[in-house]
Parts: sequence; C-alpha cells; structure tokens
Amino acid sequence: MTPPDTTGLRGQCISEQQHCETIENYNAYFNDAWQVEVIAREKRDSILKDSATFSSYKLKCYKDLIEQAMAPVYGVSWCSNPNREKNTDETCETEGQIRIDEEYLKALHDNYNTKRTNYQRIFENINEKAKECEDRESNI
Repeated sequence: MTPPDTTGLRGQCISEQQHCETIENYNAYFNDAWQVEVIAREKRDSILKDSATFSSYKLKCYKDLIEQAMAPVYGVSWCSNPNREKNTDETCETEGQIRIDEEYLKALHDNYNTKRTNYQRIFENINEKAKECEDRESNI
C-alpha cells in the first residue's frame, strides 16, 4: 500500500459528496475486509492449486478459513441524506463542488492509516487460522 499523494490537491474542486464521504469514511472496516477477502482468496487458491500435497482435512480447513465480509444492515452514510446541509464553494466552476481543504487532506491520511491497520488485523487473523489448520492436522 502506498500513502495518498496529496501534492497539489489543496484548493482543487471536488464534489461535495466525495468530500463528505472521505471525511466520514463510513463502513471503512467492512470495505477493507471485503478487499482483504479478495486478496486472501486469490492467494489461497494459488496455494491450493497443487491440492495433491494437502490432506482432505487441510484442504477443507484452508477453504474455510476466509470468512465472508458482510456489511451491517443498519443505516446509511450521513452523506446520503438528501436533507443534510451541504457546504459548497461558489468559486468552483461546477455547482455542488467544494475546495479541498485541510480537513479533507487529514482525512485522506487518517483513512489510509485506518486501512493499513484494518488490513494488518484481518490478515493476521487469517494467518492465525491457517496456523491452526497446520497445528490441528499434525495432532490428527
């Protein structure tokens, strides 16, 4: 993962919706979990290609170790509320836009750090489960 490049962003105009969603970072954990799941499944599938070297127990254990990332079924992002007050900038060429400010730049970096932490925790959890697959098989 590479940190966001914010060089030259300050003062540019973006949609107010994008600004709001970056600041709010709604459901970040579940979005990150879904992305990690995709990466982990691809890696697991490449490892399991040579399934002849795996016992049936280990094969099933590895197939089951990646959980389905599910977003909560409650609520929506505040940014989706059509009645919320929207802060736009009349100096932007397009209506409904806002200038990138310090709050937005800080949110980009905070969101990046959150994503790194989420990825690390989720991958560590998957690795712990994989180790359990190895340990259980050796005890069978």
